[in-house]
Parts: sequence; structure tokens; C-alpha cells
Amino acid sequence: MKILKLDILRYAVWSNLSLLFIILLFSIRNSIAQVPDSLHHVPENQSVGDRTVKSLLKLSSETYNNLPDSCLTYAMNAFRLARDNGMIPSQARALYYEALARNYIGEFEKATALIQHAIAIQDSAGLTDARASSLMVLGLTFENRSMLSEALSAHTKAYELFVQTGNQRGIAQSLLNIGCVLNAKKDYDNSLGYFKQALVTATAIGHKPTMAAAYNNMGIISDLHGKKIAALDFYNKALSLQESMDNKREMAHLNNNIALVYLDLNRFAEARKSLEKSIGLKRQINDQEGIANSYNQIAEIFLKQNNYGEARNYVNKALLLADTAHYWIVIRQAFNIMSKLEEQTGNFKKSIECLRKAALANDTLFNITTTRQIAEMQTRFETNRKEQENRILRQEIKIETDRVAYHRTRVQLLVILMIISVLLSVLLIVLFRQRGVSLKKTRTILEQEKQMAELSFKNQQSEMKRLEAERQKQKFENELLEEQMVAQEEINKFEKEKLHTDLDKRSSELSVLTLHLVNNNEILGQIKKQISNIKSSEESSLDNTVKNLTSLINQHIDPDLNWKKFRVNFDDVHPGFFGKLQQNYPNLSDNDLKICAFLRVNLQSKEIAQIMNVSLSAVNKGRQRLRKSLNCVPQTDLHDFLSNI
Repeated sequence: MKILKLDILRYAVWSNLSLLFIILLFSIRNSIAQVPDSLHHVPENQSVGDRTVKSLLKLSSETYNNLPDSCLTYAMNAFRLARDNGMIPSQARALYYEALARNYIGEFEKATALIQHAIAIQDSAGLTDARASSLMVLGLTFENRSMLSEALSAHTKAYELFVQTGNQRGIAQSLLNIGCVLNAKKDYDNSLGYFKQALVTATAIGHKPTMAAAYNNMGIISDLHGKKIAALDFYNKALSLQESMDNKREMAHLNNNIALVYLDLNRFAEARKSLEKSIGLKRQINDQEGIANSYNQIAEIFLKQNNYGEARNYVNKALLLADTAHYWIVIRQAFNIMSKLEEQTGNFKKSIECLRKAALANDTLFNITTTRQIAEMQTRFETNRKEQENRILRQEIKIETDRVAYHRTRVQLLVILMIISVLLSVLLIVLFRQRGVSLKKTRTILEQEKQMAELSFKNQQSEMKRLEAERQKQKFENELLEEQMVAQEEINKFEKEKLHTDLDKRSSELSVLTLHLVNNNEILGQIKKQISNIKSSEESSLDNTVKNLTSLINQHIDPDLNWKKFRVNFDDVHPGFFGKLQQNYPNLSDNDLKICAFLRVNLQSKEIAQIMNVSLSAVNKGRQRLRKSLNCVPQTDLHDFLSNI
């Protein structure tokens, strides 16, 4: 009877264990069923996932400028995989490349939201260096969109991060940017303080561009406060620095600022001299609007000196340039000057007509400005809406993450409960066995244990066979995956070969076009020279005919048209070249960009001069100026340097 009770108790214990095990499995199944699908597909080997993310990011970096659609696919997949594996820096990089791709396809609002998301990730992960530069770019973007408060906040955060990392150039640039925003907000006193701090920091490290910008901005504020002599001193210091860097665009602007100060001081001769210097520099960089504006300013000088003939002459020059390119601010200013001129000479009717034309130009300018502001407001609204959607999405992700963590905790608790139950059951069995110590019971127990061992052995063999089958299946799947990767590599290789073939074809077309441009301008130049010789040797009756032929040839020597044709073919062969060049070197002029393109296709200076219809010395000077703008040492070959951009 004791043995019977022991067997009954043992049966009850194992029955309870089995029932508990079944309940536990059911609970685990329900918990796992509630976990999102994205968490089921966690890679078995973290290193494999890491390599995959790195490969996707590398593909993104290689395709964001020439194949933005492909870059979007790579970057989005990299972000999802990095997020599932908890790879924080890779998430930020994936968002960064996706933002670049969306910028290239014109989705600027989405790009802004993505950059802000990347900054948020960098902030939470403590990626200080990357976040500081991103914030400075974001601040400049806000500033261009007239979102001054947002720009000031972004520049201030960038400054604080640069201070943490000890990046002195970044500190100086951030101080300068903050000063510019405060100046735009008409907070001149604080703006001047930031400019002085930027000057001290830039001087300590010898960074001339920031020093020159600080001096120029300090001159502007002094000029606004009526401190003309101090403004002249700041402008001249800035001009000296820009001359040492051969930055003709900034030299022209500074000469123009100096001329305005001289004009306020009624030092007309010095003002006109500075304006003439400014015009000469603007001609070198082909700044037509700036030239027209300087003509207006010279006209105002002559008007103050009652030299109406010269004043009228310069106003007409300004209108001639401005009408062609629709420089409405210059046109408005020119008609206002002309109205004053006509009024002072007693032509009141013409004066009123000029005022009417100035008002018409002002209305046109107002309409253009209003349209741009409306577009900016729409963009701002869409950006704010996207930011709100991103905040809601992040909250939903946090809620989902918390729910998953809760279910995981629940599973862990159930497992612990099962282990405790098993331990208690084993303890009960041991106690029951000790109570019924007898030889017969011992033999019975030994027999049962033998049977259980045999059964366990059979189960182990069955389990080993199942594990072997799963191992073979996994091996087959790995081999299949390797074959798929090899096939994908072959496809990628074929696509690259096709891309190289297309690029060679376009390069050939570009070479033919370039040769055509060189020969065309060279032949036309020779014809023009021969016609000039005929004109000097023939009778005066042939002058009109020769003039007509010369004019016709001048019409066909059109550098701008040739440049447009050349640029279309160049962009097909070297996509993204101008974008990256202007992004890395924003101070390059249009003339510098042309020379860069011609050097990229390995043209000689003589060929460039023929295409641009300028002298060989002008091209050589342009190359020297370009080398300084690109920060190239004299030993660097410009063609090799530009080929690596």
C-alpha cells in the first residue's frame, strides 16, 4: 500500500508538472505573438548585421549624388537594420545620407526633417563632433529662410559644442554667425560684441576669412551708428586681408562700402575712385548687377556735384545693364536718380515719369518678394507639420518598445516560475523516495529508472537527428544565401560596366563639343582679325560692309551660349561636380566655375582662352586666383585636384 501511495503521489507530481509546462508554453506563445514582426527577424549573429549595415551605408555614400533613388533604398534599409540592432551612430549616418538623397531630388522639407532627426540621434548618443557641424548648417538654412530665432538657437548650440571639443575655427565661425543673426534682428550692440569675439578667436589661429568678415561687419555697424572714420578703418583692414587672399568679390564689396562712407563725408573724388576700383573688380568676376549698382552710385556723386551730363550718362549705363537682366532694385534706384536729375534741370514732367517708372519697378520687386515669402511660409508650415509627425512617431515607437519590454519581462517571470516549480517537484520526489526505503521499492525504482533512461536515450537520439537535420537545413540556406550574394555582385558588376560604358560615350561627346568650341572661336577670331586688316587697308566706302561683317561675327562669338551647351554635356558626364564644388568652396565666382570645368576636361590655357574669348594672360591669372580659392599648393596639379572632387 505504501508503494501504491508513492506511485500515486509521483504520478500526481508529474501530472502537475506536465500541466504547468503546457500552461507555460501557451503563455509564452501568446506573449511572443504580441511582439512586433520587426523584432522576430533579429540576426542570429550581430557581426553579420553590422557588416550588412556598413555595406549599405557605403553604397549610400557612393550613390547619393548620382543615383539618389538607389541611395534612398540603401539608406532606408540601413536605418531599419541599424535600429533593430541598436546601432545608434549608424542610424544617424543612414538618416544623413537619406537627407542628402532627398535634397538631390528636391524634397527639401523631408530632408530638413531627416537632418533634424539625425541631430536628435547624435544628441542622445553624444556624437558631439558630427552634431556641431550639422547644427551650424541647419542654422544657416534657417537664416536664409528668414527664420532668425531658429537660426540663432541652432548657431548657439553649435558654438557650445565647438567649445566642448576645442574647435577654434568652429568657435570663430559660430560667433560670426550669431553676430550676423543679431545684426539681422537689429540688435547692433550685442552683434558688435560677437563680431569682436570672433575677430579675437580668428586672429589667434590666423584664419583670415573669418577675420575679414568680422572687420567688414564691424564696419557696417559703425557706419550705421554714424561713426564714419571708424567704419573706414574697419573696411580698410578687411580689404587688406581680402587682397592678401585675392578674393576679388569681397574686395569689390569692400571698395563699394568704402565709397559709400566717402560719399557720406562729401569726399566725392575718393568715393568715385573707390567705386571705379569696385567696378574693375566686378568686371573680372562678371558681376553685372554689381557693376550697374556702382554706376548708379557714381551718378549720385555727379548729381551732388551738379554735373548733370555725367550723371545722366552713368544712369543710362546702369539702366542698360539692369533692363537686360531685370535687376529691379537697380532699375528702381536708377529711375529715382533720373527723377532727381530731371527735377534739378527743370524737366518736371520727365521727373514725374521717372518716378512712375521707379514705382512700377518697386511694385514688381514687391510682387517677387511677396511670392518668395509666401513660398517660404508654406515651406515652414510643412516643416513644422513634419516635425510634429516625427514627434508622434517617436512617441509611438517608445510606447511599442515599452510594451515589448513588458512582454519580455512576463516571459522571463514565467520561465523563472517554471524552474522553481521543477525544483520543488524534484525536492518532493526525493522526500517521497526517502520515506519508502525498502529493497523491493528500490528494485522497482531502479527498474523504472532504467526504463526512463532508455526512453531518455531514445529521445536524445531523436533530438540529435532533428538537430542534424536542422543543421543541414541551415547549411543549405547559407549556401543559397552565398549564391544569391554572388549573383547580386555579378549584377552590380554588370551595372557598373554599363555605367562606365555610358560615361565613356558621354566623355567622347563632351570632347567633340569642346574641340568644336575651340575651333569655332579660333576660326571666327582669325576671320575677325583678317576683316580688321581689310578695313585698315581698303577705301572708306567699304567701312560699313566691314563693320557689318564684324558685328555678325561678334554675334556668333557667344561665350555664354557655348558655355550653356558645354555645361549640359559636362553635367551628363560629371554629375554633381558643380554642386560639390560650390558646397566645398562657396566663394568661387561663375568665371572660376567655368575654368574649373575646362580644367576638369584637361584643356590647356590657350584652349580655355579661345573658348572664353579672353586673353591667355587673363586665363593664367584666373588659374592663379582659382588655386588660392581652392587652397592648393603650387605643386598640386589642378586637373588631378578637380578630378578627385
